Amino acid sequence: MPTHKMKAFIETDYIVGVWYVNGDHTNWMCVAWKSPQGWEGHYRFRYERISDPVINTPWSGLDEKSWYSLSIREMSEDELITGLSTVAQEVATMWDSTLQFIPIHGNSDALIKALKDQPWAHMKGD
Repeated sequence: MPTHKMKAFIETDYIVGVWYVNGDHTNWMCVAWKSPQGWEGHYRFRYERISDPVINTPWSGLDEKSWYSLSIREMSEDELITGLSTVAQEVATMWDSTLQFIPIHGNSDALIKALKDQPWAHMKGD
């Protein structure tokens, strides 16, 4: 189902992990979390429309993102990780790239801590 942006996480959310695949002027990212209804997730494709890094910065808004959401009702956390890793690996294979999985197994603070050192996350501030 199409969505328009990533979920805004709060301290009480349980986030499973982040999957990331970098391609040639494109990338794919997915994040999954536990909700009262089961497992939820958002994933997106990002396409660079202008490849000049001086003009097209991470916050310039010149790239295009296609957002989607997913819901899985009955599945263990390990099955979820395996399933989403399989999907991400297919994207990586298609793009002749590698999958990067960052396990979170925690809340929004754990997510920020895990992503702050990832250059592709483009985290602002401290």
